[in-house]
Amino acid sequence: MRNIIVFGHDPRMESVAGYFYHLGYDVYENPEEPVADACVITAPKLSEAEEDALCAYVTDDQILYHGLLSTASQQKLQEKGVTCHPYLQLETLVTENAQLTAQGILSIAGRDAVLLESHCLVLGYGHCGKAIADALAKAGAHVDVAVRRKELKPKIEQQAYGYRNLAQWDHYTYDKYSYVFNTIPAMVLDAGHLQWFSPSILIYDIASSPGGTDFAYCKAHGIRADIYLGIPGKLYPKEAGTVIASGIYEHALATETPSD
Repeated sequence: MRNIIVFGHDPRMESVAGYFYHLGYDVYENPEEPVADACVITAPKLSEAEEDALCAYVTDDQILYHGLLSTASQQKLQEKGVTCHPYLQLETLVTENAQLTAQGILSIAGRDAVLLESHCLVLGYGHCGKAIADALAKAGAHVDVAVRRKELKPKIEQQAYGYRNLAQWDHYTYDKYSYVFNTIPAMVLDAGHLQWFSPSILIYDIASSPGGTDFAYCKAHGIRADIYLGIPGKLYPKEAGTVIASGIYEHALATETPSD
């Protein structure tokens, strides 16, 4: 059976190493010497120097599970014949990371006010949007979901959430909302849309940088809006590391044993 190499310096990787160690694998953390027949697992994001070291280290007899990598590094690995799997695209990781993100953003929002009986608007209904809407509903909030895709309406309404069509923004009222949670990585909360909300609205943007909110407008008009990136790794590194390890194990190693 393959050895496990954990590559990169990130708190989540301690859990990744521990997960495989407790399953009986030989685990090497950032080794300098070659390790044959190995599955290499990188941190979700590497520095430029770490990417260079990774490209120099891995060989074509190893399998690489990686997080974010530059196009240049991916090209180098391809030229070396390394079998690469971008683990952040694995469905189980996406789903479970969304759960951690929802847990984290609600814990942050709960510091500002009481979610129970509050009116919340969730922008987007992908993995994170759905997880946040579900968590808000469990917390006792009234939840509306705004999306571009009309075909999502039945799924949203099936959960008893209010449906809002982003293409028909002016068909609805917005001053009832206490919280807005944006998951759409595009400018959806621009000045034209923000003026519809109460000045006391609290906006939590978790979309990829630079987010989907006009933060300059919010600052100028006294609206509290913040962006929160990488919640699983920042708030729950142990749990996020376990999610990475278990997802990779299920994808590549579950049919094998350490002694094979």
